Amino acid sequence: MEKPTFKLLTATGTVTNKTENQDAHIELENAIIVADGLGSLSFAGEASSIVVQSINSELLNNFEKSEITDFKQLFENAKSKLIGQASENENDPNHYGTTAIVALNKQEELEIAYAGNGAVWHIKGNFNEFPITYLFPWNAVNLLNPHSIPHGGKEALYRLISANSSFQEAEPSVIKLKKDNFFGDILMICTDGIFSNDQLNMGSNSAGKWIKFEETMNLFFQKLKLYFEETAEHNRKNLNEFVTNYLEAIKPLIDDDASIGILITPQVLQYQDNKRMENNNNLSNDEVIENNPAQ
Repeated sequence: MEKPTFKLLTATGTVTNKTENQDAHIELENAIIVADGLGSLSFAGEASSIVVQSINSELLNNFEKSEITDFKQLFENAKSKLIGQASENENDPNHYGTTAIVALNKQEELEIAYAGNGAVWHIKGNFNEFPITYLFPWNAVNLLNPHSIPHGGKEALYRLISANSSFQEAEPSVIKLKKDNFFGDILMICTDGIFSNDQLNMGSNSAGKWIKFEETMNLFFQKLKLYFEETAEHNRKNLNEFVTNYLEAIKPLIDDDASIGILITPQVLQYQDNKRMENNNNLSNDEVIENNPAQ
């Protein structure tokens, strides 16, 4: 029997309860991008769309040419597009602003760059083997340290992509991850409408201090587990269907635009396929034992 071949999977999506969704997103065959336009600004939705399209275009044009990605230049070029848009339309440059997160697959590494807040979840391919008593697996870690500070009881961003003259403001943080060649890797990136460390609810009671884990993330891990359990052949189409179903499930929980991107390496799909075959073989062996009990 010929062994199946597995390819990298990517998907993105967005949902909102507001009249205008000011987030933007796109997936490539090797990358995912999300951006969260700053809702207090007049051209936030336009800013997020321009930035995502700029990054998308440059990745498409340059990825095949080099294994080295200059994320600083990538974000600066996106900022230049915003400056040009504001100038062309004679708008106040302070009315354009957005966060941005990019996750990119390379031959031996996963690379992430971001400016602003949101989350970058790095999840090992065996995340769904934890007992049901674990609300979420410990091999799922948020790598994004927000570019924000507390100000007036809220978070204030000091890194973002805007149309002002400060290019230093748009300099991204860059993370490089060596791929796990056994379990594989899943990256989930999202805007702060789903999760961000600077928006967690913290407090204390008689039992001690606590941090509320967002229900949006509990639902994500539950539904991702079901995706692998209930889908026999994983592909880009049904991964996008998973994203759509997940976003519809969290829609009653959110009060902001919410965008997500998922990247799944082939090693995850290989591991999950081997696990499924092993489970099926165990079930078959159990049936043989049950039908042929020892005399």
